[in-house]
Amino acid sequence: NEAAASAAVKVVARLRPPLGEEELQDSTAFVVPSDGQTIHSIDNTYTFELNRAFPESASQEDVYDYVGRPIIEAVLNGYNGTVLAYGQTGSGKTF
Repeated sequence: NEAAASAAVKVVARLRPPLGEEELQDSTAFVVPSDGQTIHSIDNTYTFELNRAFPESASQEDVYDYVGRPIIEAVLNGYNGTVLAYGQTGSGKTF
């Protein structure tokens, strides 16, 4: 059922681009492969499976279209909706 699938809890992550000169010098720790549903540590020690994973190159619009737009449309149709943003201070959650 499409309605039930769209109402299900989804786990989505976005790797944010490095900010500032200092962070550009840091080495990359995690990558998002082209499947868009996993995040891997560079040394392949860790793999996280998600509903969707956005790489550093993803735009805010890409993330909004996948996460925010369906929830906003559901709320406007009378359903409850929640977006829980979790991350380090200054990582862009409110943007």
